[in-house]
Amino acid sequence: MRHLWLMWQNNETRYKYHVGTLSYDREKYMFVYEKRKKFRGLEEATNEGFKTLLSFPDRDQKYFSEKLFPTFMKRMPNKQRPDYQKLLSMYGLNNNASPMEILKVTKGKTATDNLELISPLRVEGNTLNTDFFLEGIRYYDFPNFSNDDVEKLVSNRILKLEKDKDNIHDNNAIKVLTENGAILGFVPAVYSRMLTKIIDNDIIVKVSLKKVNRDSLPQMALYTNIQAEIPTRFLNEYKNEFLVEKNLEVFS
Repeated sequence: MRHLWLMWQNNETRYKYHVGTLSYDREKYMFVYEKRKKFRGLEEATNEGFKTLLSFPDRDQKYFSEKLFPTFMKRMPNKQRPDYQKLLSMYGLNNNASPMEILKVTKGKTATDNLELISPLRVEGNTLNTDFFLEGIRYYDFPNFSNDDVEKLVSNRILKLEKDKDNIHDNNAIKVLTENGAILGFVPAVYSRMLTKIIDNDIIVKVSLKKVNRDSLPQMALYTNIQAEIPTRFLNEYKNEFLVEKNLEVFS
């Protein structure tokens, strides 16, 4: 089973919210709105102006399809574009990659709306394992890196998290830095409150660099991974913030 969170961005505040989840299992796709009470969830998004999508008008319904919904199909990169093969190989994919794999590494972004797809905070057993693109890259150190700096970053790959206590926009903001302290960007805000709680509970989080795409758009330049062993009591207390594999409903 594969899952992607659908994010909506408020054009004025630039805040992003988890409004729904696209899933794939046993040759069937499902889309549902995120109705759990959670940080930066559907309830907050609705208060900020989010409306249900035309293709999915009922927020209480589960939508099923044997093919990828047209709403998401239009977010797939065009196979006719000259750099399509390069785009796939950049992320270790080939022509056999599934739509969910491609949407995961391209975020399904278009120039016509304020939606994107990202990986959930996925937990299997007690292991948190999530890939994501860093945000806010263009405002910090990476754009000024020399070729040698990039080579060192690629060869080392070990990163670290640090709470940004002076951030006036988000008191849960978490910076991602190199081992020598250069700021690369931020963890997506929809993850940040949960990761702040994880850090504050002295749970060790391992952060590593997966891909560097210096020629891409800034929001897709640095692809990273976080892993942590989450205590069961913690998962039970904050279950709405995670996608816990063992608790997922089987497709009907």
